Amino acid sequence: MILKLGNEGTVVRIFKTRSVCYDEIEYNGKFRKLWRTEMDKLAEFPAYESAESQMSSIQSINGGAMFTAENMANAEDWIENQMQEIDAAFLRNVTQGLMGGAAVIKRGSSDDKEYGTHPDFIPGRKVGEFIGVIRGAHEYKPKMRKKIKLPEIKVDEDKSMAKAWKEGRLEGLCDEVMELIVKTAEERGKPLQEAFTDEEVQAFFYSERKMFYLITLVIGVGQSVFENQMKDRLGELKKEVVRYKPTKKRGKGRALMECSLGSDRHS
Repeated sequence: MILKLGNEGTVVRIFKTRSVCYDEIEYNGKFRKLWRTEMDKLAEFPAYESAESQMSSIQSINGGAMFTAENMANAEDWIENQMQEIDAAFLRNVTQGLMGGAAVIKRGSSDDKEYGTHPDFIPGRKVGEFIGVIRGAHEYKPKMRKKIKLPEIKVDEDKSMAKAWKEGRLEGLCDEVMELIVKTAEERGKPLQEAFTDEEVQAFFYSERKMFYLITLVIGVGQSVFENQMKDRLGELKKEVVRYKPTKKRGKGRALMECSLGSDRHS
C-alpha cells in the first residue's frame, strides 16, 4: 500500500503496486523475463475524510477485504501527520507576516532541487509527501481605504416608495425620486436646467416611461382617460413642479418636468 497526497495536499490517493512482465529475452541460452513495477490507484478521497471509511469498502480479487485494521490505522496516522505539518507551515508563515499560498507536495527529484535551499524544506521526503514549503505566500499589506466624500442628501421627511406604498399613498410613489433629483442639483450647485447631462435626463425620461407604459399598455387605461378625469388636479401638479424651473428658457428642466408628468406630447 502506498499513500500519496495530491492537489496541494487536499486529497489522499491510495495505490497498490504489482509486477508486470513486459518482455522476454534470451540470456546464456535461457529465456529471461523482464519485469517492471506498476501502480494501480485504489481510492482517492478528500484529506478531511476518514481513511477507514474509504478503505474498508475496497475488496481484493478473491472478494476479501483489501486492507487490514492495521493498514487503515497506519494510513490514518500518516494522513494526520501530513495535515498537521501543513497546518504548522501555514501558521509559521502567519507569524512571519505571510499569507496565502499552497502546500508543495513532492512530485519528483526536481522539487528537491527547486526548493532545497528554502529554510523550511524537509529533505528525504517521498513522492506524494509534503516537503515543508508553502509556495506563493506573500507579505500581508493592509489596503488603505480611500475616503470619498459623497454628496449628503437630506430629506425633511420620509418620502420613500416603500413607505408611500405601505401607507397607501400611491400618488406619492415618485416623491422620493423627485426629491433626489432636486437635492442632487442643489449639491452640484446648479439649477435643474443645467445640473444634469443629456444622458442623465434621457435616463430619467426612460425610467418614467416604464411606469407610463405599464399603465397604458399593460393595465390598459389610456392617457386621455385620466387626463380628462383629473384635469384640475393635474393642473395643480404642473404648477407645483414648475416652481423648480428658475427661468422661462426651454432646456433640460423642461424635459425633466415633462418626463415626470408624462406630458400631452407623449401617448
